[in-house]
Amino acid sequence: MGAQTRKECTKGCIGCKKCERECPVGAIKVEANLASIDYDLCTSCGHCAEICTTGCITFAERPGAHR
Repeated sequence: MGAQTRKECTKGCIGCKKCERECPVGAIKVEANLASIDYDLCTSCGHCAEICTTGCITFAERPGAHR
């Protein structure tokens, strides 16, 4: 859970689901308090990295990403 994660790591996913709610293409799912990205759906827009409250999602453009 989020509180336990914050005790152990300042950059860990706390399962807030903000990225899941705001991803414009639905590429992020949060299960068991951990975000995962479906790179087949991801357009590399970087929005998830911008809004991630803990900074655990970072952005790096992928070669061949369909932007």
